[in-house]
Amino acid sequence: MEHSVYLLLVLSGLYALCSCLCPRYHFVNELKTWTEAQSYCRENYTDLATIDDLEEVQRMMELVGSSHNHKCAWIGLERGTSWKWQWSLADRDFYSEGSSEFRAWASGEPSDVNENCAHIDAMGQWFDAMCTSQLHFICYDGSANKFVRVSVEKTWREAQTYCRNQHTDLASVRTLTENQEIKNMLTGGEIVWIGLYEDNWKWSDSGSSSFRNWMQAKPDGGDCAALAFDESDRGQWDDRLCGTLLPFFCYSAGATLSWSHPSVSDFLLQQIRRMLIEKGMPEDVDVIWKKQPNGDNFSVKKKKKVKKGDRK
Repeated sequence: MEHSVYLLLVLSGLYALCSCLCPRYHFVNELKTWTEAQSYCRENYTDLATIDDLEEVQRMMELVGSSHNHKCAWIGLERGTSWKWQWSLADRDFYSEGSSEFRAWASGEPSDVNENCAHIDAMGQWFDAMCTSQLHFICYDGSANKFVRVSVEKTWREAQTYCRNQHTDLASVRTLTENQEIKNMLTGGEIVWIGLYEDNWKWSDSGSSSFRNWMQAKPDGGDCAALAFDESDRGQWDDRLCGTLLPFFCYSAGATLSWSHPSVSDFLLQQIRRMLIEKGMPEDVDVIWKKQPNGDNFSVKKKKKVKKGDRK
């Protein structure tokens, strides 16, 4: 009975996990303007694609075959009219309620409409600055749950790219404690980039994702965003005139339960390990999947049909 209850809890947690997995993306190889693509996606799926992180960018790129002659495809980002300060690290689970709104601006800041990136000084105060300024910067490393100071001068965009490639992202500062931690890493009159930036772009589905993956020197004039396919800029975003004819990405809300999805298999391993520890196993017990001959963690067996005469 105890094991049955525990299994039910595991499966309930698995259901909750799968209900919040990334949406399903769809590559539509038909040429449409951004507005036409938006209408198509809303009629046939949920909306033009909203993107939360680099993993979702990679999933979208895997959908693109070779049966097209275009260098990019529309996504659901368009230029809006209102400006908003937000964090480069867009993972909603990283922020507790209200923590993404923490600010430590110096008096009179932000002060300039043309200064759209934020840095922190050795006093722990924040200032807005031109994103093209060359500064040292602070990354956040999610695997070690720590800030990393990088003493190399880069523009804000270059610093963002570096942090995403080497760690997790530019640093988000959610509390006074984290602000003090970064302050203690600085010396003298040093100022460093953090992950706060301002823009006026919005998602078609009114999503709150602050994730951006622009090419260098972009956006520079277009009002609608497209995901690039070519090797030099693969997965990065370009701004285009919204009337340009391009293929596009839609998304479907919700998630399809897949036992092979890494999030699902990792979740099950964690729950099994927890159950073993509760039953007396050492806390450093290592639990891994035994791979099937085809490389999958699980094999699905078809249930044999029971003949009417054999049913008990």
